[in-house]
Amino acid sequence: MQTSPFTRAAAEPSQTSAPTRISVVPSSSADSDDQLLILETGKSIEGVAKFPSGAPAKGLIVRASFDISHIGGPGAMAASRGACNEAEVQADGSFKIQGLGSGPFTLRVSTDFGLEQSSSNSEPALVARLDGVRTGQTSVELVLHPSAALRGICLDDLGNPIQGETLHCARIVPGSLGNVRLDQKRATTGPDGSFSFDQLTAGTWGIS
Repeated sequence: MQTSPFTRAAAEPSQTSAPTRISVVPSSSADSDDQLLILETGKSIEGVAKFPSGAPAKGLIVRASFDISHIGGPGAMAASRGACNEAEVQADGSFKIQGLGSGPFTLRVSTDFGLEQSSSNSEPALVARLDGVRTGQTSVELVLHPSAALRGICLDDLGNPIQGETLHCARIVPGSLGNVRLDQKRATTGPDGSFSFDQLTAGTWGIS
């Protein structure tokens, strides 16, 4: 069976090349077949993922994505390159995500990521999230917990419930250019003025 020349690189942790500039000079031959592109393993983040009991979260998938709260500022576009990858949690709870750019990154792990039984499990998902993670760290700790909820009642100045009011909720995260509002959600108040925002991760949330 004929194999692709890229098979080996694809089977290993994601790899990226250093920036390469190729000059094309008009000549009698338009083809250039002697260019060399060097692949490197990129940067990495290591740590452990575990359940509240301390048991390792074996088989779950830890996902790294560029922390969009740092998308502003000088060098942001270059930093966002190599913006995502993932790794499986090992039997001892350890994980190592490779092939990353400069970052910083947001790490997420959930019982919805990995574990064959998770798709048929009716229990609420356990999640962990960590923002602003820099590459090169080797002791990141992710502890999974049930997702949070934010509930309350919307009243007017006289204490009467406000029905049908649309409320907005967002997680407030410090970014490179100040606070950033992420993971925005919306809810409508009920007849008694009650509202509920579910499936929230740990952090500071604002309602408007």
